[in-house]
Parts: sequence; structure tokens; C-alpha cells
Amino acid sequence: MAKSKREKLVFDVRPWVETLGLANIIEQIGEKQVIEQIGEKQVIKQIGEKQVIKQIGKKKVLEELDVDDLLANLPLAKRRELQRRLQEGQPNATN
Repeated sequence: MAKSKREKLVFDVRPWVETLGLANIIEQIGEKQVIEQIGEKQVIKQIGEKQVIKQIGKKKVLEELDVDDLLANLPLAKRRELQRRLQEGQPNATN
């Protein structure tokens, strides 16, 4: 039995994008579906983590973090600075 090699169907969508506009095409497909196809990590990589955090808001991002996760992922210097500031805020703290 002969095996047939299937070729992937490829067509140039650039003329559609130029005519309709990318925003219009994405709106018709649906933003959620586009993100699912591209992948969330790839979208964040393209936008940039700092820009994503700026868009969401630092306060909202921090609210989503667990205290243990926050402390475990702080660099040592920032963890020490946080500890120093917390101790300064306590009246009976000893250095």
C-alpha cells in the first residue's frame, strides 16, 4: 500500500490583513481564541513581562501572590531590606 505524503495547507493571509486590518481580523476570530492559539507564554513574551504587570497593575499582581511565594522568590538583598523595614516599623524590634 502506497503512503501518500500530506502537505500542510499554507496560504498567504497578508493581503487580508492589509485590507481588513489585523484588529478587525482578531475581533472576528475572537481575542481569547487568538491567545489560546498563540499561547499565553508567547503573548507575554511578545508584550514583555513589565508591560503586562503595568497593564494589570502591581497591586493586583501582589494581591494574587501568596506570602510564602513572595518571600521564596525575593532576591536575598530585597528580602533583607523588607525584613529591615518591617523591624523598623515595630516599636519593640531589636536589631
